[in-house]
Amino acid sequence: MPKRFLFLLAAITLLTPLLAGADSAESSLKSASPFKDFTLAQVAGGDILENRTGASQSPQIEAVQTCFLIKAPPEAVAAKILNWNPAGKSDLDVSKHLKLSGSSGPDAFAPMLETLFKGSGGDGGWLAEQSKKAKEPSCELLLTAEEKNHLAEASTPAKLTSAWAAILAHRSNTQDGPDFNHLRAALKSLGAGDIPSPSGGNRYWEIGDVSDRGSLSEGVSWSDSGSGRTRVFDGEYFVTSEYSASLNVSTLWPVTVNGKPATLVWRIDSAYANQFADQSGAERIASASLIFSSAKKTIEAIRHELEK
Repeated sequence: MPKRFLFLLAAITLLTPLLAGADSAESSLKSASPFKDFTLAQVAGGDILENRTGASQSPQIEAVQTCFLIKAPPEAVAAKILNWNPAGKSDLDVSKHLKLSGSSGPDAFAPMLETLFKGSGGDGGWLAEQSKKAKEPSCELLLTAEEKNHLAEASTPAKLTSAWAAILAHRSNTQDGPDFNHLRAALKSLGAGDIPSPSGGNRYWEIGDVSDRGSLSEGVSWSDSGSGRTRVFDGEYFVTSEYSASLNVSTLWPVTVNGKPATLVWRIDSAYANQFADQSGAERIASASLIFSSAKKTIEAIRHELEK
């Protein structure tokens, strides 16, 4: 038998454990996503592939797609995303992540907000300053006119706590906002398929600090499965500044790497912001880069927890 043939046979034998389950997972991902030329071997080493396809779906929507692998079974990956707590994780800009249940009234938010607004700095400092000038053109908070009127009357930390608690409670109980639903429609057109309603999902709210700007946000994570894959959705339907909504869709396929269960992931990260419509080409690329940077940090943090 020719030595060259023996060498090829040995190489195929060595690759077999690495590529187990690759055919169906790879072909499914390639058919749905812009990653037409990737291979499982390419991402098995830890690379995160990026594609910006979809940025032109709407002037107000920016989207980034990634392809990567996590060395853990899909059920573990899905559970981690569904219950992801970014608070305190390096570079993720979230200081508090709090679960919500049922119909959440102001009392669900007031205790943490009271602590937030007691000090003069930290996450609450910028929010308090913006709240004071809520009705001024320079205010950067993304709120309705009624909400701004409510905040403008909050002259003490106690009143500020009460005002924000009422705003968050109202937003929490009307979570399917128009911008959030625009993202659901846009991601469907990118190949993610029909995105079910988040009703019954894991609801939460967060306190964060991005570039020394305090932020409050409310979100929900939910999932579905079928056709040999699992999809996990995570979205923010209310954000106080920068962008008004975000939605991430992670599609998971089971594969085997070196004889162990792993998960091939196609993820779409998107955000809705009116300011996107006014940005130049270079500015839009910069915005996409920020979305990718944020997504990459989250992916690496989740992968670290599952692979350690």
